[in-house]
Amino acid sequence: SESKPSRTTTWQVVQAQDFSQACSISIPCASRTLQIVSPAGAEFRYSNLGYAILGEIITAVSGPPYAQYIENHILKPLGMTTTYVFPKPDTPGLAVGYLRRAPGVGREVAGFIYRNADMPNIASGNLATSVEDLAKFASLHFRDDPVVGAHILMGSTLQEMRRVQWLYEDWQSGVGLGFESVRRVDDQVRVSMEGALPGWEGTFEIAPAARLGVIVLTNASESESGRFVDQVFRIVGPAITRATAPPQQTPTPD
Repeated sequence: SESKPSRTTTWQVVQAQDFSQACSISIPCASRTLQIVSPAGAEFRYSNLGYAILGEIITAVSGPPYAQYIENHILKPLGMTTTYVFPKPDTPGLAVGYLRRAPGVGREVAGFIYRNADMPNIASGNLATSVEDLAKFASLHFRDDPVVGAHILMGSTLQEMRRVQWLYEDWQSGVGLGFESVRRVDDQVRVSMEGALPGWEGTFEIAPAARLGVIVLTNASESESGRFVDQVFRIVGPAITRATAPPQQTPTPD
């Protein structure tokens, strides 16, 4: 959900000492203390540092700063006008975040985590966006024809992003490229990504073959947005599939 901060809302800006600084020192520290945890391809581990390094590679190869590259090559071509690489406390439409509910007390307003271009790990997260903009990103994965609409990647690249790169031992789900989950639910393959900061949580999941996507953004910690996504797919998904199915032709008698 989205809501503009009221005039009485006071953001608590979280400074570098307790979050951003810990992240910003991770890249130079890693270069000095890097250790091999397991052989390449032996196991999957999510890593913010990995995404941070990818952001540094984008800047080194392309030339423009990371944020400018993302805006020029992804956000603007897709018309994602309410997505911000560096959101600020007064960003229009930014929802007020609320921390987990403690027994006997209400939810406290979450502190705003401020990041800027001087921090070396900006590619690891903290993007601010909207349901409408994420719907545009979902639509990108529903059209593999490079002639139709704004295309920032080839259809083959989009398919590779959604392909299982790492399969879990239960053989029920795996990991894609940029997507943390590729799973089969009944006869449907779904691809998803979740994200969270203290006070905010969201889940983005698409079923490319059905051209169906569900996006849930919440402004509260521990809101379990993924459960809402599952329920929407279960309840609304079949109705949308029936409504958008091509009409069946009645056989013509001989």
